[in-house]
Amino acid sequence: MEATSGDRMNGPAITGLTSAQVQERVEKGLVNTAAARNTKTVGQIIASNIFTLFNLVNFIIFLLILATGKLANTLFMGVIITNTLIGIIQEIRAKRTIDKLAIISAVQACVIRDGAQRQIPVDQVVQDDVCVLAAGSQVSSDGEVLESHELEADESLLTGESEPQVKHPGDKLLSGSFIVAGKGTAKVLNVGQNNYAQQITAEAKRYKRAHSQILTTLNRVIKFISIIIAPVGLLLFASQYFRSGASWQEAIVGSSAGIIGMIPEGLVLLTSIAFAVGIVKLAMRKTVVQELAGIEVLARTNVLCLDKTGTLTKGTLEVSELVALDGFPAEDAALAVAAAVRASGDTNSTALALSSFFKNDPGWQCIKSVPFSSARKWSGAVFAAQGSWVIGAPEFILQDSGNSALKLAQGYAEQGCRVILLAHCAEEISTDGLPQRLTPKALVLLNDTIRPEAQAALEYFAANDVTIKIISGDNPATVAAVGRRLNLKNADRYIDASKLPDDPAELAKAADWYTVFGRVTPQQKKKLVAALKAAGNTVAMTGDGVNDVLALREADCGIAMASGSEAAKGTAHIVLLESDFTALPEVVAEGRQVINNIERVACLYLVKTTFSVLLSLFFIITGWTYPFFPIHQTLIGAVSIGIPSFFLALEKNTKRVGQGFLSKVILTALPGGITVAISIMALQLLQPVLGITAEQLRLAGVLTTGIIGLLVLLRVSSPFNWRRAALLASMAALFAGAIGLFSGILELPPIDMRTLLVTLVPAVLALPLMAGLAKVLSYVKKA
Repeated sequence: MEATSGDRMNGPAITGLTSAQVQERVEKGLVNTAAARNTKTVGQIIASNIFTLFNLVNFIIFLLILATGKLANTLFMGVIITNTLIGIIQEIRAKRTIDKLAIISAVQACVIRDGAQRQIPVDQVVQDDVCVLAAGSQVSSDGEVLESHELEADESLLTGESEPQVKHPGDKLLSGSFIVAGKGTAKVLNVGQNNYAQQITAEAKRYKRAHSQILTTLNRVIKFISIIIAPVGLLLFASQYFRSGASWQEAIVGSSAGIIGMIPEGLVLLTSIAFAVGIVKLAMRKTVVQELAGIEVLARTNVLCLDKTGTLTKGTLEVSELVALDGFPAEDAALAVAAAVRASGDTNSTALALSSFFKNDPGWQCIKSVPFSSARKWSGAVFAAQGSWVIGAPEFILQDSGNSALKLAQGYAEQGCRVILLAHCAEEISTDGLPQRLTPKALVLLNDTIRPEAQAALEYFAANDVTIKIISGDNPATVAAVGRRLNLKNADRYIDASKLPDDPAELAKAADWYTVFGRVTPQQKKKLVAALKAAGNTVAMTGDGVNDVLALREADCGIAMASGSEAAKGTAHIVLLESDFTALPEVVAEGRQVINNIERVACLYLVKTTFSVLLSLFFIITGWTYPFFPIHQTLIGAVSIGIPSFFLALEKNTKRVGQGFLSKVILTALPGGITVAISIMALQLLQPVLGITAEQLRLAGVLTTGIIGLLVLLRVSSPFNWRRAALLASMAALFAGAIGLFSGILELPPIDMRTLLVTLVPAVLALPLMAGLAKVLSYVKKA
């Protein structure tokens, strides 16, 4: 426990531990050291990203094509290497963030050993040490108070309770809390990982990544494709080499073209780039996304759990109203409050709010002042000509429980206000107590200072079908009042967390019904988030304190304020640098753009995968020569997939994200892929009838596949606008130009009229065929 060296407390001298006792505890391991981190090493991260089945298959294909001497067909490895590097960089970045996880920021503690005070590093504190505490100290180990001179601890980062807690001898102190007033000593009860704060964050230190539906789905697709590539590739090579009479070089090139077409090698890279661009945009808005998947998860969120203090409110108080009592002039009451606050010299949040509002100091002559104490709950001053004025908690100032002013104050308190009573008496006040005859003069109503943009942010989420839950350590009535001021839907549905059921089923019902949860412990926060997730919701959680760490980690997406604890920031997927949750609508919008656009372009890549698999199987069965070279796949992929998908992935698109990423992609990709496969098979089967050579057949196949690919791009670009029209026209021109200008490099014959006529038929039939297949697949899905 950190402290400044101060005067020894009154009473029997405390000698603390002896050097021998300290050494004995060190040998037993009873030292305040933290548990080891559980994250991956850098080596493990690099190995897990490089040594994958997907990379292995691509590397083998690369070596085989390299052996043929046709280097132009090895360009796909550039995409593979880039994608691997992005994965490594992002995971190392996440590791470094988690490794910085630390609750205790104090580096020195003041302890009494061998009868003398000394400063030592907090990780050298041992069990049973006696620590000296003063205002400004941070408690680094759980302890029991031995002496207290109006000692007060702020435990808000641990418990969520915003009010400082008065600590008496025998009371417990929690590691991670701060001493805000008074001084005292405490005996260390727990050290290291046995501390309360360390127990809370033990789970947070375990490596946990945000779950990305997109990346998970794409990885499954890639894994499935990687598994079938080996047998299909070998069979295709055998068919080309043994049945069609091709040389081993030609067989490798042909089979490699089929295999490369199956692999959507650019899709994962494009997904990573889209996420990365989103992260850069959000960084410009003072929002740090610590994992790529964080913005995706937040975009899918339909339940957002918020804390009150520091999230909806600024953590400060403001005066909302002065209520004069029994005809006492409000102007005089305002002057009395201003004089009493200034005379007391208090600097707590309540005093700051009062002095900020009541600025007209009447200049009364102060004879005596009594500063505020959490034990007394009031402060006051004696003035030469005006008598004694007291301000503080009504129930501590007024002795008569039936007093009308006290009843009125209770009514305001039930509405969520913090109520301060102004009272007057002719007698002199002192720290020993208040006179019996105090006359209530006014009530001052204070409320938490609402963040100016908070209501607009809540309205955004309400309009976008995101349910808000407020989970706080404060009084539920006070929290509900904040919700009402923000026009939060169902803000009056609030409950004290001590009344929440333990049964998971009943807790799930309560989590769904109530909007505001007060007096919530860190463990209850986690259980509430888990209950909401169990009901099928995607849950995001905001927080800034150690008390939020478990819930942040349990949530699908954790969002921390930069002004909060290091533990919260280290656990969260997203950190708001300006500690303003009102930036979240922009984060959601950016995430929606990423997801919607990736869904749009993913089908382009899977069209190529679909027709490549079907054509490979067809040519294995027939034994005919595979119609494409790898360079043809490169050209077709560039103009119908790679280049347009890059532009489409970065378009503005903030519509609500729906469920079923894979099913939506497949329903769009399969019709296009099947259409290409049918067209190429038909050309191959009808070659004798069409009267075209093998070279013309290859040209017709490339033209047909490219045209259908552009038609798929047309469907994906719906609804059409001038930008998408320009993109489609540019890709068509690029494709035609490449065929015309680089036919030699592409190993294609010059275009002739017969080949164009042959190509025209499948091109005309492609759109109606795709539409028909889409209807069939949609019907099958519903069935």
